[in-house]
Amino acid sequence: MYISVKSIFNSPVFDSMEILAGSNGMHRNVKRVSILDLKPAVSSIIRLREGDLFLTCFAQFSPGEEDEVISYISDLVDAKCAGLIICTEEHLDVVSEQVRDFCNNNDFPLLCLTEDQPYIYTIDVINQYIFVNTLNISKNHRIQQIMSGEWSGQEPVDILNSIAPMIKEYLIVICFEGECDSDLGFANFHVNVLNKPGDFFCEDGNLKRYIVSAPTEKKLWSSLSAVKESIMGYYNIIAWGESQVYEKRNIRRALVESEDSLKLAHKMPDHCFIAEPLSTWPIIMHSHDSYYAHAFYNAFCSVIESNCSSEYKRDMLDTIRIYVECQGNYKWAANTSNQHENTIRYRISSLKKWLGMEDETIRFHEVISLAAKLEKIYKTSG
Repeated sequence: MYISVKSIFNSPVFDSMEILAGSNGMHRNVKRVSILDLKPAVSSIIRLREGDLFLTCFAQFSPGEEDEVISYISDLVDAKCAGLIICTEEHLDVVSEQVRDFCNNNDFPLLCLTEDQPYIYTIDVINQYIFVNTLNISKNHRIQQIMSGEWSGQEPVDILNSIAPMIKEYLIVICFEGECDSDLGFANFHVNVLNKPGDFFCEDGNLKRYIVSAPTEKKLWSSLSAVKESIMGYYNIIAWGESQVYEKRNIRRALVESEDSLKLAHKMPDHCFIAEPLSTWPIIMHSHDSYYAHAFYNAFCSVIESNCSSEYKRDMLDTIRIYVECQGNYKWAANTSNQHENTIRYRISSLKKWLGMEDETIRFHEVISLAAKLEKIYKTSG
């Protein structure tokens, strides 16, 4: 994943940048940035590469040298360069309509900084973006190696140490989905994590992974809240999954569990799921497609269908789900569902009779808890 010309253009750092021509080529990926204050033939002087983004002041041209300007840009187009940024408005008079037409016809981005900025500052900012994206690709590749088991003789912890040598003995993996507020925020967040020994972060499309670690479990918990606050300060969170505490040698288990937690988060009211040892959700998540799970749920639903109308069935299932989510508290369930408490009591009492479990309190709660969780998974997945 490379940064695009559009991402650089949209950066708040370059809010004075304007598109002069070639707007249809703003998707081009930037792999390298440098200065090109030369006259043609450019390709005979330096080696141009695909993805090159060049900076110039255009002081090397004079008004009327239209053919030379087009020849200069033509070399960049032929080499599949990413674009050209003019770092001052002082010499824009050499950019004629014919030059703009040439860029438009070739979808070659021609940009201009309307406020003068030193070359070195512009290059540093763009290189920061390029560095972060290149590093991100490498990290994701190694994480996939750990998760897939393709270790080629390397243990998972060795692979982890190769990309994050400062990871401590105890860790929690956070998996979340969401968008960063800006491209500058994206780069800054990555750099901030790089400056935190023991932390690791990478993005894989919409999926983000953050590993927070510490030498002891106690220190890990104290670090976790600061990490969460930092993430939420940069990202608009859509869903959040979190693993249990693991030793570093169990990194693969932690990564898999965090992704499972993220899948479950989409089914939770608050779109958040934090794994814990006694949670039954992971068991249900990994068995909900089995014959036995479907048979159990269908048998449960058939009891309801045989005792109430099709219109009432949905109300009954909603009541059961809310009752389970409210830990069997009638008053809490009534407030949550905006129903009278006696209505909740009547429906739960009726369900006990239908199931023949009036005197089997533990079994009854076991059955409706499992049914409510399966109902939530099946409803979400259609």
